[in-house]
Amino acid sequence: MEISKKVPNKIIEQFYQDQADFLADNEYLDYAWSLDSLQFEISNEIANSVYAFVPVGTWSPQTEQFRWAWSIETFPKTAQETAAVLKQMQNVYNVPQFTQQQFDCPHMELDELLAAVHHHLNSKIIFKEKNMEPWLFFALTLPQKQ
Repeated sequence: MEISKKVPNKIIEQFYQDQADFLADNEYLDYAWSLDSLQFEISNEIANSVYAFVPVGTWSPQTEQFRWAWSIETFPKTAQETAAVLKQMQNVYNVPQFTQQQFDCPHMELDELLAAVHHHLNSKIIFKEKNMEPWLFFALTLPQKQ
């Protein structure tokens, strides 16, 4: 995949560090998300935290195909429109995958793609919902006031 050649190592390293830091700081027992409200809630025994998110896309472990959230017709219109900001990444990386609805993405290159998204959106974390097929990805952004 062309993206893996375009994402600098420092962006990938920062992605892994941010993922680890967020999980260390936010131990959670449960989580819930809504594509309608674009809110992601993390809860534990002490508190709940609510984040806004940008839906990123889906990835199938069986077919190793990635699909951008802006192209998924079953997603609410607001979710598709919010995710469309990711098309701007074409201008940064100059690879066709950022404007293709779906493309081949081997598992070993998936985190490189997600690292580029994380960096572009300056997100807190890319949450990976792996309890479903295909996997679903969210870029958690600002904490919401409760």
